[in-house]
Amino acid sequence: MEEELRYLWTMAASNGSSQRKVMKDIWLRCGGDEAAAVAEYARMETAGEVNRGRNSRAVSALTYARKLLMDGKRKGWLKG
Repeated sequence: MEEELRYLWTMAASNGSSQRKVMKDIWLRCGGDEAAAVAEYARMETAGEVNRGRNSRAVSALTYARKLLMDGKRKGWLKG
């Protein structure tokens, strides 16, 4: 099951899905578990499965994943 989910996430990311879309998918599949969602997003970015347009401030994948999750919860595109 986990391999299938990683495959689906990788396909979504490689098909030009936005970072928000990828995080939303991860968030739902992790059942709203913040630590799991952040870890999986960071893993995918580190593996090159999610692309960040730029990283001019050299923010780590883990820090970026946390900020993306917080942004989603604050703006309401992540529920829970």
